[in-house]
Amino acid sequence: MVKVIGSGSGGGGASLSDILPDVVVPGNAGDSGAGSKASRDDHDHPATDVASDTTVTTLQTDVSAIETNVAVLTESRDVTIGAKVVSAALAGSPLVVRWSGDNSHIVFGHFTTPFITGFPFAAGAFGAKIADPATLPNNRVEDIDFSHDDAFIAVSASASPSLMVYPWSGTAFGAEVHPTVSPGTGVGISFSPDDAFIAKGINASPKLGVFPFDGATVGAIIAAGTEPLAAPLSIDWHPSTGHIAVVQNGVSPYVEVFPFDGATIGSPITPTAIAGGGLHCAWSPDGNFLAVGHLTSPFLTILPWTGSAFGTAITPANPPASSGRGVEWSADGQFVAVATATTPFLSIYAFDGVSLGAEQTPSAPAAGAGESVDFSPDGSHVVLAVGVTPFSAAYPGDRTLGF
Repeated sequence: MVKVIGSGSGGGGASLSDILPDVVVPGNAGDSGAGSKASRDDHDHPATDVASDTTVTTLQTDVSAIETNVAVLTESRDVTIGAKVVSAALAGSPLVVRWSGDNSHIVFGHFTTPFITGFPFAAGAFGAKIADPATLPNNRVEDIDFSHDDAFIAVSASASPSLMVYPWSGTAFGAEVHPTVSPGTGVGISFSPDDAFIAKGINASPKLGVFPFDGATVGAIIAAGTEPLAAPLSIDWHPSTGHIAVVQNGVSPYVEVFPFDGATIGSPITPTAIAGGGLHCAWSPDGNFLAVGHLTSPFLTILPWTGSAFGTAITPANPPASSGRGVEWSADGQFVAVATATTPFLSIYAFDGVSLGAEQTPSAPAAGAGESVDFSPDGSHVVLAVGVTPFSAAYPGDRTLGF
């Protein structure tokens, strides 16, 4: 992992004075005395002057080396997006794309049967479509999530059963399971950090439900006591705690975080309202930030998270071209990708924990609107679900360490 210092795009990075320890620079014959720790009496001692000159030269060399390192680290915040590759055409326009945890496959949820489609991805290219599940969803798939152990895929569909879980062998779909009583349709699905629960958004009351999952069966719904302000459009479970982020575009402040203690869903925690209706959210890998894509400028907002409250919002100096329909973090937390409705359809920003870097966009945009986005777990590629045929676009980064 690269330790990022500073920003080539005006980010609030460290200055040299922050990096260098306090140093005492001996005086020499040219000193005016101001700002020097050496006494003027030292100028009467030539031996001291020679040593001082040598020390100053050494310090200047050290400073030059540090400045070079800072420049390299600052430059590493930016990435040029590489050449586009596409999959075989999906059966219908996708709404979501997710990369498997072992880096080997990409799965799309989409309009039109079979509603869920997977491709292998290796050596920078899509392979042939894998076999469809034996039991297909009954209508379009609006969200999917891989379990943290990469053994299951949870699906949020727009017809009953609206929550389905497929075992995942690493190369194929297994026989699906679903709750005895299906929840209402809705968008947003996410596994808990231990994979023992699945959170799902629901269009009607209670709008948010949590379902126990033991690897073989999906239990009965645990309904939110205090409902989200509007039907969720995206849900993401915190990577290490019981907090469930929910975004929607109906009622300000558009973002809510619900604590879950294993038995009940608590009252929501909210930030100061973001600029416009929320469309998608994603926790950073360390859980210290929540990225939100939304309807109005600046289209992307990063919300710091203390574990119990939100901090002051961080927004890009150069916003994406239009509404942030999908957002996702690189596995190292150093980059945020945004899928947008208008060209260039994909924006990537470096992030140092303080500020967002310059917007990076592909030289060869996708064929149409970005609907969803995901990074490969190894950090080498980013994949976009695209609104028109062939419905996909994957791009490499140009850094040795990937994005």
